[in-house]
Amino acid sequence: MKKYLLPILFSVIFFGFGNELKAQCPPEINISAIPGTNTVISGNNVSFCPGDSCLLTASPSSGVTYEWYHDGNIIAGETTNVYYPNANGEYHVIVSGCADPSISVNVNLFPLPNGMVKLSSSLVCSGTDVDVELEGIPDLNSYDYGWLSPFDGYPIDFTFEATGTTTVRAFLANEQGCSRIISNTVVVQQPIDPGDISADQQICSGTPPEMLTGPAATGGAGPGTYTYQWQSSTNGVTWSNISGATSLSYQPGELTETTLFRRIVFNDSPCPAVTQYTPVTITVDEIPTVTSPSSISICSYEAVDYVITSDVPGTTFAWTGANTSGTVTGISASGSGTSINDILTIPPGGMASGIATYTIIPTGPAPTFCEGEPFELVVTVLPLPIPSFIDGATPVCVGSSGNLYRTEPGMTNYDWTISNGGTINSGQGTYEISVTWTSNAGPKWVRVSYTGT
Repeated sequence: MKKYLLPILFSVIFFGFGNELKAQCPPEINISAIPGTNTVISGNNVSFCPGDSCLLTASPSSGVTYEWYHDGNIIAGETTNVYYPNANGEYHVIVSGCADPSISVNVNLFPLPNGMVKLSSSLVCSGTDVDVELEGIPDLNSYDYGWLSPFDGYPIDFTFEATGTTTVRAFLANEQGCSRIISNTVVVQQPIDPGDISADQQICSGTPPEMLTGPAATGGAGPGTYTYQWQSSTNGVTWSNISGATSLSYQPGELTETTLFRRIVFNDSPCPAVTQYTPVTITVDEIPTVTSPSSISICSYEAVDYVITSDVPGTTFAWTGANTSGTVTGISASGSGTSINDILTIPPGGMASGIATYTIIPTGPAPTFCEGEPFELVVTVLPLPIPSFIDGATPVCVGSSGNLYRTEPGMTNYDWTISNGGTINSGQGTYEISVTWTSNAGPKWVRVSYTGT
């Protein structure tokens, strides 16, 4: 088959017939600007803004294979007759059937404007004022610039209150028409909510309250970032850290006085640590004790007449009674109230005392009804004295006076009585009285009672 060589556009074109290869050698490259870009084409030199491109089209457009090169290195995967460069450097193409590369196209990217959005802080707690400044590199004098929504129209420097995570954006444009958007983000964390711990309780002194519990805190840097410190106070003013109490919940030990508890939440966050809004109050009720005397003495046939008292107002009492020595009757097996009024006796005529013992249980007021230690009241029942004698004038005449009657001296509480028809003139309360018998002849009597010493 004959081949013909024809000069076309200072290039060499090979023609073939049937399935034979045809080529233009070396291939040509046509440079086209992409609409909407700032592209400058000067001969085989082209300039545009970073992020833009241009269209390089190789001739011939079909019937051959293509290899595009950038700065002498083959560009992998680029095997069509078009290519969009996006970096500085020298570009050419080689087509199959032609050993000569195309003329080089030199790409030069215009410089982008440079700057930054400066923030006084990039991590803040909600409600914090953030200072914002737009800065150009090397300065803003050669740029067009401005803030984008929601801060469009704001001055170069301004301050805003950050209540949610906010991205501050600005645009910069240079004289080549290249522009860029720069930004910086303020991450806003919400204030820490420590949650409510529970619950107020009322307990008896010397007993532990139920565990103090509450939900995990929220806000700040979020779950898994909180630490806790429990504190206690007996006056609500001065608070002390509880050693080792750093968990979500806390189990207090035995308490002997009313105590307040609170929980402080710490967080690796610009939001400050937060103390429990309302502390828990553990009201401690005293254990009542009996403060009345532990022993008394009464005479046989006398009422105990014992009033029970306690150091805790509102205390109630229950008791049991028992004969613990001698023979004492009149003891109540059990009872309740604030007094014991049993009338106790021992056998008459004897000289030995008897003992009744009452075991008293004090119980504090509602709602805790704290029960105190048992208290023993010992009641000694004394025998009644037996008058050893009464002597005096007998017989006597009706109307006689100055009749003296006497009994054993040295006793107390003498109480004289005489039968009708007589008058005690003097001596009542002593061991000797003077009597006038005024009327009614016949037998008369004189009696006396007293207390032995």
